[in-house]
Amino acid sequence: MSTPTRRSLRIGVLALTGTILLALTPTAPALAANTIAVNSAKKKDDTTILINVTFTCDADGPNAIQGIALKDRPNYATAVAGPITCDGKGKNANVPAKLVKGAVLNVGDQVAVQAELVRVENKKIVQRYGKARKQLTVEQAPQPSPSPSPTPTAG
Repeated sequence: MSTPTRRSLRIGVLALTGTILLALTPTAPALAANTIAVNSAKKKDDTTILINVTFTCDADGPNAIQGIALKDRPNYATAVAGPITCDGKGKNANVPAKLVKGAVLNVGDQVAVQAELVRVENKKIVQRYGKARKQLTVEQAPQPSPSPSPTPTAG
């Protein structure tokens, strides 16, 4: 037979365990966080690099993406692309970043690519959200295929 003290202790431990489990149980799905990930950097032409990102953001958060590619010095290429639509679902975007004057970026070069979700108002960044940075090798962006010229036919 258990004593009253043991019984109260056992009930107290069970109640405490139940409270902890209840506190750890999720009650509602979490809202989408403002997150971004850098996927690739591709050379579009001699003046532009495309920074490919995947992002998720909520509706009252960011409205643009800032992309920066760094090689030998800061702000080697930079861009702010937008507006973006934020609805809590994952999206993919290419941010075209213009190279600074005199910068040369070749396919195969190593670059540090940074992207962040931002809120822009009156052409100024007023708030910064999620940020990602990744060391990448520059790839060649697919070139648009030229439209075939009509071939003359013998008549």
